[in-house]
Amino acid sequence: QTIESLKAETKKLKDQMQLDHIHTTPIGNESHIARLQDQGDIYTRKIEYETKKRDELDKKIIEIQEKIINKRASIGAAKKNKETNDTIVQKIKKTEHKLDKTLQKYNEAVAQNKKIHSQIDSLRREKKVYQTLRQRLTEEVEQKQQELKQIESQKEQAKIQRDDAKKQLLSLKETAEREQTKFKQE
Repeated sequence: QTIESLKAETKKLKDQMQLDHIHTTPIGNESHIARLQDQGDIYTRKIEYETKKRDELDKKIIEIQEKIINKRASIGAAKKNKETNDTIVQKIKKTEHKLDKTLQKYNEAVAQNKKIHSQIDSLRREKKVYQTLRQRLTEEVEQKQQELKQIESQKEQAKIQRDDAKKQLLSLKETAEREQTKFKQE
């Protein structure tokens, strides 16, 4: 679908060049490319942010796992007589629930990161297509300008030749009239 729209846009630009006969540059494509570059930069920053966030979540997971181990050890050693098995199980379940939520957030961040990375790759491909199209159109415009210069030069030469031919024709007519007048007088 993107290629078809690019073909349509190319045809439109060619038609416009033929109608105007002036040098035009695809400014719209440049602004679109600049917008795509800006979007790429934004997504790159988002990826960096998500990577930092993922690293922080990894650290939190490790901390929580260490806390679970420490809690189990401290519960087993110091508070074994004070707390019942039910409260220990409840605390473990709460901690495991927190761990599950943290893992879920981590997985969501990874999925979002992959999605953004895919969008960036798509935008890079699209940017490359636009750059190729822009280069091709620029070359075509330059070629058309050269052709226009040659046509202008040929036009000027034809005009000069026409003027010379008119002068010769007038000269020949005058000569013929003079000779005819001379002939009639004789």
